[in-house]
Amino acid sequence: MIKKFILFIVVLLISNTLFATETYNYDSLASSLRLNNTKLQAAYQDVVQAKLDTKDAKANYHPTIDLTVSGSYIINPIGPITVNASELGLPYNQYITLYKGMENTLYQTSLSLQQPIFTWGKISNGVKALKEVESVRSLQLTDTENQLNAELKSRLSAIYYMDDIISLLNEQKSYADRLVELAHAAQEQGIML
Repeated sequence: MIKKFILFIVVLLISNTLFATETYNYDSLASSLRLNNTKLQAAYQDVVQAKLDTKDAKANYHPTIDLTVSGSYIINPIGPITVNASELGLPYNQYITLYKGMENTLYQTSLSLQQPIFTWGKISNGVKALKEVESVRSLQLTDTENQLNAELKSRLSAIYYMDDIISLLNEQKSYADRLVELAHAAQEQGIML
């Protein structure tokens, strides 16, 4: 326990030298905390994701349009199909085209429109559930911000009081040094304390 306390004082002394070069206040540290804390950034992203999920669920009230376009290229298409007229029992000798043949390219398109008419409350229940998730995420963000701000305030208070402790320790050290000087001077003069 004492080792942890001494380590804490050493860390504060080192941080005190860092704070001595540049002045920090609660507002600047809080803004830096909001920008650089990964836990807080994750909470922000969770809120944004919950809002997008809610918007996506609300979009289910509206119709959806799906357009599909596809194409294909055939290397060896079926050629034209012809028959001699004499084979069909006609008196003249001429070829009749029954099928013109395939083209090399084939295109297909489809368009579909879907509108939910009656969903037995599934869409509205889904939107309500996602709004609840959104409010929970917002509360989690607020809770995380409050926890981090309380931690920041407690650390700033600790640093403030550690500065007071350091000044008192320096004063005690000067008194102790003075007592040591007096003891050395008294010993040199032969006085026993």
